[in-house]
Amino acid sequence: MRGFAVLLAVTFSLEASGCMMKPRHLAYPDGVEFEGWYVPNFEICQSQRDPNNPRPCPVVVHRPAGDLADKELADAAALERAGWEPQTTGDRSTTLLLRSGNSMVSCGYQGGGLGGPLAFVTVSTLSSTGGGPAAVSVGGKRLTLPTTDEAITAALGPPLHRD
Repeated sequence: MRGFAVLLAVTFSLEASGCMMKPRHLAYPDGVEFEGWYVPNFEICQSQRDPNNPRPCPVVVHRPAGDLADKELADAAALERAGWEPQTTGDRSTTLLLRSGNSMVSCGYQGGGLGGPLAFVTVSTLSSTGGGPAAVSVGGKRLTLPTTDEAITAALGPPLHRD
């Protein structure tokens, strides 16, 4: 499933020029990762749920219509009723996408499509998905994407690892 999340992020990061570069990553506990394609910014925040230890999603997406926390993000049927676009894959997984003027939120569900458990959440503010800004919280610490390494580490502390 992680491969799908990475593929999804890469797919939405392609610019019209077709130029690809290697992204930078900051990894935090509970499967939270920030990904940056354009220095000095990090344009993507994602949370990958560990299927062997499914804990609540630590990412909250702040939207004008209301916050989306674990409870809201895990209710795929409610998100689809609210207009999120379903994307089905061949591995019994489904992704729901919400595109807005400045960002895109995607949620992946595994094991039987929209009835399966929440597997990942990705918030992208790459220019191909709107360019931002988008507000998220991780562990109660609010950040606005795109953001810098310094802002992330000031809010969340040092990452578990970076590349």
